[in-house]
Amino acid sequence: MKLTKQEWQDLNNRLVMALRPLTNPVAVKMIDTPEGFKEFSDLKMVSNSSTGCQVIGIAAHFHMTIGIEPDKFLTTYCGANCGCCERDEEWHDGVLLSNPPYPWHGNQDAARQHMAGYLDTLPEKPYAGMVCSPLDDNDILEPDCISVQIAASGAFHLLAGLIEADYQRIDFPFRGESQCVDTWMYTIKTGKPGLSLGCRGDRAMGNLQSGEVRVTLTCEQFVKAIEGVENLINRGVDYPYFAPIMLPDNV
Repeated sequence: MKLTKQEWQDLNNRLVMALRPLTNPVAVKMIDTPEGFKEFSDLKMVSNSSTGCQVIGIAAHFHMTIGIEPDKFLTTYCGANCGCCERDEEWHDGVLLSNPPYPWHGNQDAARQHMAGYLDTLPEKPYAGMVCSPLDDNDILEPDCISVQIAASGAFHLLAGLIEADYQRIDFPFRGESQCVDTWMYTIKTGKPGLSLGCRGDRAMGNLQSGEVRVTLTCEQFVKAIEGVENLINRGVDYPYFAPIMLPDNV
């Protein structure tokens, strides 16, 4: 879906007015070749080591269009999980998941299975990088997906809006650290909504706050969800959820 900058801004404002997230949604675009970065006129490139979730967080909090190349990811593990680095032997073996400082698994076999579980979501050939831009001033007119950082209750209302007029059951994978694979990479690969409860990386690097989750949607799903949310509100299903005090008639 390709929209104008004004159309993206209008969608951003509608979501903010309805669900009051603390940050603006972010458009995510995977770049196929190094030349692809040139299409963005106001692009700032990461110069130091970073993570994919941190780049999304910077775009959301500092209102800038920012890009990252494969050699700027903090680790090959992070870059590969964001689809931008080759998956080497250490990645396949799950070395970073079974050794200090972050031994998520106490045995190598579990770590290896963890990484193997990512393979159906990650691209066969790595991308040349990724670009992120906040929807309030979006420079990515045709994003691959939209990332929404929002309170858990707001995520519920957003996804309820998605199925408001076209009911369907939504299932989410949970594959542990790192949840970039379960959110924007999952949505880009499958076309399905992604949900992160907030892995360590996303909270430490992406600035996902306590009580917030990350939802990723295709552009079409994002528009549909906003329309559904507005339909819910127009029918009296308001957000945030609050039961007013019922006063006696004689007060």
